[in-house]
Amino acid sequence: ALDGTARAIEAHYRDWASTYDRDVLGERYDAPEFMCELFVELSAQWPRGARERASLLDAGCGTGLIGAALARHGRYALDHLLAQVEAVERVPAV
Repeated sequence: ALDGTARAIEAHYRDWASTYDRDVLGERYDAPEFMCELFVELSAQWPRGARERASLLDAGCGTGLIGAALARHGRYALDHLLAQVEAVERVPAV
């Protein structure tokens, strides 16, 4: 159980990194796909060329599920930010 300390939370997510994708996708976790579809829909209203020039930041990226979902919708400049090295090492190159 998490006791609310930064150390406990960091350890929890570090230990979970190896099975995170399987665990959340097994529960039909669709937030990454939903967020990407929403971004594509909203950014279609931007001035011509703005979406292609946009730089996106996935803060708290986990294992990169948003980046993988976003790659299915086109090519975007995306940076990942996360404190747990174990999770970031699992982010696929897209």
